[in-house]
Amino acid sequence: MSLPSMSRASNVAVSFIIPVFNSAGTLGRAIDSLVVLTQTYDLPIEAVIVDDCSTDASAKLAEHLSHQYEWVKALSMERNSGSPSGPRNLGLQHVQGEFVYFLDSDDEILPEGFYSAYQLAMSRACDVVRAPLIVEEDAKQITRNSINSWDSRDSLEAKVSKIIGQQSTTVGGLICRSILEQNQIRWRDDIRLGEDTLFLIEILSHSTNVEYSPVPDYRYFKVKSVGEKASTQCYEEKELRDHLTVWKKASALLADVNINYLEIRGNVALRAALQAMCKYNRNGFSEALFDEFSRWLNLNKRTIAAFSFEARSQAAVEAALQGDYQAFRKAIRTRLLVAGGDLKFIELSFPYLAEQFDIKVDKWAGEASHDPAKSRVLANWADVIWCEWMLGNAVWYSRAASPDKTLIIRMHRFELTRNYGNQINFDNVDNVVVCSLPYVVELLNVFDVPREKVSLIPNIFLTDQYRQGSSPERVYNLALVGMVPALKGYHRALEVLSKLRQQDDRYTLTVFGKQPEELSWVANDPSERAYFDYCQKFISENQLEDAVTLKGWANLKQELADFGYVLSVSDLESFHVAPGEAFAAGNAAVFLSWDGVEYIYPSRYIFEEKDEMVAEILRGRDIEYFEEFRQEGAELVRNRYDVSRFVESVCDLIF
Repeated sequence: MSLPSMSRASNVAVSFIIPVFNSAGTLGRAIDSLVVLTQTYDLPIEAVIVDDCSTDASAKLAEHLSHQYEWVKALSMERNSGSPSGPRNLGLQHVQGEFVYFLDSDDEILPEGFYSAYQLAMSRACDVVRAPLIVEEDAKQITRNSINSWDSRDSLEAKVSKIIGQQSTTVGGLICRSILEQNQIRWRDDIRLGEDTLFLIEILSHSTNVEYSPVPDYRYFKVKSVGEKASTQCYEEKELRDHLTVWKKASALLADVNINYLEIRGNVALRAALQAMCKYNRNGFSEALFDEFSRWLNLNKRTIAAFSFEARSQAAVEAALQGDYQAFRKAIRTRLLVAGGDLKFIELSFPYLAEQFDIKVDKWAGEASHDPAKSRVLANWADVIWCEWMLGNAVWYSRAASPDKTLIIRMHRFELTRNYGNQINFDNVDNVVVCSLPYVVELLNVFDVPREKVSLIPNIFLTDQYRQGSSPERVYNLALVGMVPALKGYHRALEVLSKLRQQDDRYTLTVFGKQPEELSWVANDPSERAYFDYCQKFISENQLEDAVTLKGWANLKQELADFGYVLSVSDLESFHVAPGEAFAAGNAAVFLSWDGVEYIYPSRYIFEEKDEMVAEILRGRDIEYFEEFRQEGAELVRNRYDVSRFVESVCDLIF
């Protein structure tokens, strides 16, 4: 296909500038779209790839592509700039094309639409040609940025107003390079949000001929990020400051061409910023920045009064207009909904999470029993939904929660024996939290959960709330927390006690928790009933009646200070909290090895045989030895498992 003659001398029609950072997996796709463009149309182009100090193979791939295609150049930044702006500016220093087009390394050009825009630019001597784009997410394609009622006979003011009002300020668009050079227009590298808005508006404010091509020229691949946060998933001090800079500068630039930026775009821009504040604000804003925001709102109060916001954003705007810093902070606090039946583990963290979040609870009556109407109201209220246990609650919310909610599920161990995990829509789940490494592996083996959506966050200890053990005699007091079901290893604990008393009759065992006869399901299970009968027989045969106490429920934060050793003798555990509580109370725990314990507690406390465990406990009669022995566990629980670490990990997951 032949080209219209170029109106300005250049050997290159279009220069594509492609900033790259850790894009080795997608850069080839972007270049392939340009290959199709050159093969379909007789169009002389160049592609300038600028690597921003990637840590993957992006730079090598760019260099390889520059050897494979003569129209590809590979450049590198001297140091990582942290945003695409620096690489784009470097690219501008090395381009030769009559027109410039900015292409992200994880997207692609649509050749037919692009060539239509180029023909329009050449035939009408345009400074800028904008076009729609196609957004692709989960194999679905949606056309965005279409402009209604475009008329080439309209005034420049009307055209620019339609672009600003009806399109997002994305990087797409064909730009005459002379506009950039004559006006020294460059990307702002000091801001991270809104730099594309300023770049486009500055170009439009210096243009005399702007057009729109109705054929999409760009495919944007929208990928739901997991792990590393995008810049749009953080909204704190810098982000608000950047937006204020952009809104003020954009207003000033467009005022020079008789366009009111806020009237055209302000409602959309401010609404998006307020929504981001509510969902992605971890540390709040300084009062000084709030005051600046308040002044800006009041300066534009008449325009903003015509805007429409949902109730929460409206409350934030009204608080800011009134200069009420505390009311504003309350309005934008992230809303956390905790849903589930058994909340005993997560409830420990509520007072601490409440420092960061507004919290509501959707209490379920059972594994799959709840009030759907109430749950829907709470789901609409929340920014973040935390399903405690991966049961019916997780299934329901994975189907009912809107995609803009952050949905987190915490699995313990029990859920692996249920089928709920096979019913969950994991496409709508942001993360599944597991409390120990072995159960990360088990979860992935049992259910079809994407690996990148699984996180490890250990259980919680309120380490500053435990009474501390001090009596030297406590080393003779053993504790077992939970004797039911049989897999808790009550009989093994009795064997350890018997062996110890053969050496020193001062040793005793206290068992906390419900007894078998209190649970009807034990009476109805012949194997469980036989096991506990066997334990009772062992007590009688070994004269342990006076050495074993069944204490029932107790406040372990107070009680465990008096027990030198908590025994962990289970068949299996996902984490086993009680031994950690022993360390928090200034005492020790000893473990008969169960699968994965070595990833949770230090190896010096783990034993393969009961006799090894007995020997260690006997050594603890030397109180100086015991105090040294318990110390590593105490430091581990305090430094790794304290509730403050849990809250920090949850915040890292959400923000």
